[in-house]
Amino acid sequence: MTTHEDFLIDSLKDREESAAYLTAVLEDKDPEPALLPLGLGHVAAALGSDSDR
Repeated sequence: MTTHEDFLIDSLKDREESAAYLTAVLEDKDPEPALLPLGLGHVAAALGSDSDR
């Protein structure tokens, strides 16, 4: 069974999706302080094994 986080990491392997995800975190009017490091961690996990660099 795929978890929500597994699905998220898989979708963030697309660089445009990663950019949109982080943009949404940064554009929040009243951001939760933990969201940026969490979002960066998700993107790092998704792109960390990217062999297309």
